[in-house]
Amino acid sequence: RRSKRTRPGSRRSFVPRAPCPPPNFRPRGDTAARAARQVLSMDTERARCCCFTGHRPEKLHLPEAELRPALRREIATAIADGYTTFICGMARGVDVYAAEEVLLAAEQHPQVRLICAFPYRDSCESFSEPWRSRCRAIAQRADLRVDVCDEYQSGCYHLRNSWMVKRASRLISVYDGTPGGTRNTMLSALRHGLDVRTIMI
Repeated sequence: RRSKRTRPGSRRSFVPRAPCPPPNFRPRGDTAARAARQVLSMDTERARCCCFTGHRPEKLHLPEAELRPALRREIATAIADGYTTFICGMARGVDVYAAEEVLLAAEQHPQVRLICAFPYRDSCESFSEPWRSRCRAIAQRADLRVDVCDEYQSGCYHLRNSWMVKRASRLISVYDGTPGGTRNTMLSALRHGLDVRTIMI
């Protein structure tokens, strides 16, 4: 049972439990290698690259209109700190909100770029509306689309999260304190030395 709720956008120190070792997944084909070459061709520096993690809408406990201002503030802070490239994992919920906010920020800051990191090709086509249309619109406007795996496979979401963390130096997370993919990505980011900024909900 949740004992306390914090105001959206407030920060709390994230103290992880002992991390579990990640599964040993192996991507099929050379999609991940091609993706890495594409990102390098954009002259992306890890020190200026930020990625996102967060829950899907059914786990957020907050309406979109209340959560997006907190994301907007974190993105604005990252830009002020010199971050120019943002990687979004393109899942329903926080990933979509964050990607749309990055695109809005890019209208005022032309140096800002968006990379859409899909776990596998056409993964958003399985979404219901309006999520499918929103993901398509984001991908069309992004500076780069990366399909980390050529097709669905066991562990492709873990591979997508790992791909993002290894190419960034900051992680913006939206987290409710429960176990799951968001928590695992935060633990991975801490192990890789990223600056983890957490919006507690």
